[in-house]
Amino acid sequence: MAALCHSFLWRFFALIVFVQQSTSVLGSPPPTGESSIMSIGETPTIARPPPRPISMSSGSRYAEPPRVVERPYFDDVSPRNITAVVGQSTTLNCRVKHLGDRTVSWMRKRDLHILTSNIFTYTGDGRFGVIHPESSDEWNLRVEYVQKRDAGIYECQVNTEPKINLAIMLNVEAAQANIWGPEDVYVKKGSTISLTCSVNIHSTPPGSVLWYQGASVVDFDSPRGGISLETEKTEAGTTSKLLVTKAALTDSGNYTCV
Repeated sequence: MAALCHSFLWRFFALIVFVQQSTSVLGSPPPTGESSIMSIGETPTIARPPPRPISMSSGSRYAEPPRVVERPYFDDVSPRNITAVVGQSTTLNCRVKHLGDRTVSWMRKRDLHILTSNIFTYTGDGRFGVIHPESSDEWNLRVEYVQKRDAGIYECQVNTEPKINLAIMLNVEAAQANIWGPEDVYVKKGSTISLTCSVNIHSTPPGSVLWYQGASVVDFDSPRGGISLETEKTEAGTTSKLLVTKAALTDSGNYTCV
C-alpha cells in the first residue's frame, strides 16, 4: 500500500511539473537563474516590441512639433499725432515686431498714394523717404521741408492677411514768432539791449530761432563781442533771448526773429 501511494504521489508531482513547464511556454521564459511559477488559468504576458520612430521626411527620424510662427505687430510706443513746422523736417515713426518676410509700406491717406515700400520710394516728391537702420524694427517715414499741403493721415502698413496698419496724423503749422514788449525800444549808450522772442510751436528745436538786425543775421562771433543768446524750450513753445552788452550807435536798427 505504501508503495502504491508513493507511486501515485510521484506521478502526481510529475504531472504538476509537466503542467508548470507547459504553461511557462505560453508566457515569456523566466530569466536565467531565477524561478518563475505561473498558476493554471493566469493570463500570460506577451512581450510587445517598442513603438517605431515616426519619420516625417527623408532627413528626420522623429516627428517634430509644429513650429509656432508669430504674426507681425506694431510696437505702438510712438505718438500718433505729430505737429510739424512749415519749412522744417519731421519723422513719422513705425516699429514692427516679428516682420519676417512681410513688407512695410507707407501710404498717404487722402489720395491713397503709396509713398514707400520696403526701402524703396514710389513718389516723385523727393522730400519723402524711409529710414530703416539695418536689422532694426524701425520703418520711419521722413518728410523734408514740410509744407502745409503735407498735413493729413499717413498709414504704416504690413501686408499680412488681413492687412494691418498704423495711422498717424500729421499737423502742419506756420511758425509764429513774436518779440515781447513795445515796438520801439530806447536804450542808453553803453547799456545792455535785451530782446525776447517766443515761437509758439513747441516742436521747434531750440537752435532754430534766428535773429536779424535789418537784413543781416546777428553775428555772435563779431569782433565787437558782447552778443549772446539764451534759448529755452517749454511746453508752450521756444523762447529766445538776445543780449547785446555795451550798446553802441551801430547796434541801432530793426530786430526780427524767425
